Amino acid sequence: MANSKNVIRHPLAPRPRAPKKLAVSDVTVARSRQKRRQATTTFNPFVAPQHPPGVIPSGVLNIAQDEDVSSAFGWAQSALFSAFAEGMVFPGYAELSL
Repeated sequence: MANSKNVIRHPLAPRPRAPKKLAVSDVTVARSRQKRRQATTTFNPFVAPQHPPGVIPSGVLNIAQDEDVSSAFGWAQSALFSAFAEGMVFPGYAELSL
């Protein structure tokens, strides 16, 4: 192979630069060597929010309880099947070969 010193370059071509040395501070090295602290508490995303007094009547559940998700899925399903019915979806070469 040709040595990089013997390579002929175009006069306007940029010269290759030597790689820069990384400057890492002593503080960064010390932090990287420390053991990581274990989490003392676990995060539970299903905790009811803390509302100010008087915002929610007493005895009422104060966390969202989505029950009617099926209507949204029904809408999406009908949109998908109507695309098939209207011929907007490529059926595939196996179907077209019949």
